[in-house]
Amino acid sequence: MSGMTADGGNEGKQGQSDKLIEKIRKKFMEVITLNAQINSDGLLQLQLPDEFKNHHITVTIRPESTEWLSVLQKTAGTIPDLERPSQGE
Repeated sequence: MSGMTADGGNEGKQGQSDKLIEKIRKKFMEVITLNAQINSDGLLQLQLPDEFKNHHITVTIRPESTEWLSVLQKTAGTIPDLERPSQGE
């Protein structure tokens, strides 16, 4: 029977409301990963599923760059007084 808990009691409006909120959260808080190329004019175009039409979304950009690696390689070991203290070995 709908609205009944395992012990036979009614779950009440709060329980139903919580379930509805959780269902909506799962639907709209999922992470979708898309790979895209930024055009030479600097524009990024994304084709999203129809279910996202007329909704506000947040887009996070994570560039795939190895520039950080070259910076790390140039700076690694350049601080002469930085040593790992004895760990009781």
